[in-house]
Amino acid sequence: MVTVKNNLTSLVLGSALVFSSFVNADPTIPPEEQCKTLFANQTEAIGMVCANVNMAGQLSIEYTLNPDSTFIKEIHLHVSDTMEEIPQTGVGNPKVGHFEYQLEGLNTTQQLIPLSENVMCGPEPESFTFFVAAHAAVEYLDINGEVIDMPTAWADGERFTQRGNWATYFNFTVNCPGNNG
Repeated sequence: MVTVKNNLTSLVLGSALVFSSFVNADPTIPPEEQCKTLFANQTEAIGMVCANVNMAGQLSIEYTLNPDSTFIKEIHLHVSDTMEEIPQTGVGNPKVGHFEYQLEGLNTTQQLIPLSENVMCGPEPESFTFFVAAHAAVEYLDINGEVIDMPTAWADGERFTQRGNWATYFNFTVNCPGNNG
């Protein structure tokens, strides 16, 4: 059974949510910002975390593991329009238990998380930057299906703190081209 917890019933991200009755063009994410490597045990590349936006401006994050004997057991994800809005301790370590999106009881190699954040493109060109803390608890299995390791994993990015905790965050930008003609 998968348990999904969304700590906020409605999320307003200040300038990040733009509503317009006239949508001119599809929002896009630059390819170099779209996907980040998911690392377990700090150095083991086990998959990818990708930010996506559809034609309607709906954002989503997708976790995909490499095809081997590794499975996602839990996901902790927070997306905001500033890095400071990601829940952190007084010394800057992330508080994964306070992240907006929490999925538990998983046993999968791929998980798509639709976000409550939307971007609506208006008539003028504009960009919206989002900060993402993408964490997972994973299991490694041996050839007999026995658990041999249960590391944590973070999407590649900047460290929250330079010493100690290796937790990371990344950002991506959604671009709206505006009216081209």
